[in-house]
Amino acid sequence: MGSQGASYAFAGLAVLVMTAYSCGIDPAEEKWEGIGGEIYKVSDLFERSADSDEYRLQTNEEKYTGLYGSSLWTPLEGSLQNPFDSWEAEVTKISGEQNAGYGMVLCQQRDAEGVESMLTVMIRVDGYYQIGKVGRKEYSKLAGWKRSNNLREGYGISNRIKVEREGDEFVLIFNGVNTERFEDEKEPVHKYGAQGFLAVISPLERFPSVPVDIRFKEIKR
Repeated sequence: MGSQGASYAFAGLAVLVMTAYSCGIDPAEEKWEGIGGEIYKVSDLFERSADSDEYRLQTNEEKYTGLYGSSLWTPLEGSLQNPFDSWEAEVTKISGEQNAGYGMVLCQQRDAEGVESMLTVMIRVDGYYQIGKVGRKEYSKLAGWKRSNNLREGYGISNRIKVEREGDEFVLIFNGVNTERFEDEKEPVHKYGAQGFLAVISPLERFPSVPVDIRFKEIKR
């Protein structure tokens, strides 16, 4: 990752795929975890509306589905915070696989070797969310998929995701309601960086007839 088209394998999902192959099982028939197999920085796919400052990701390109899907993300210009304080975005999924996550990237940064890492908060249209981290070519869950009554369910329904930093903790807020506190304790620890948007493309997408269509908007303070 780092330049457009660069990719990271998500280690946990890769293990799932390898296990499925060794057992003679089609991975698409296994329970898909809603995490993309590779992550791509594709800023050109997140089209910004000059009128509303809304970004729209719409794609039905089958190259992104693959065997175990992928994740597409973009950083936003001018979003760097050092140290990180808070960030909020409104996200709306119009179409696409319901179990594929979408949401925000937090504290995206590079280490001395130029390797990028970031925190992620993803939600799904069925009211579930997951907190994660990408770094050193690995994706790790800081917390697995959880259901939250603070999320509004359904396609075309908007949700606001906000993360604030209080000391060493992050506070996750959905639609104005405090939902969970979490910490980033393993290196690289994220205390600063740029913010952005993230969307998972599922291997179960019905491309090309049904595209992934997601809207994102930064809520400025």
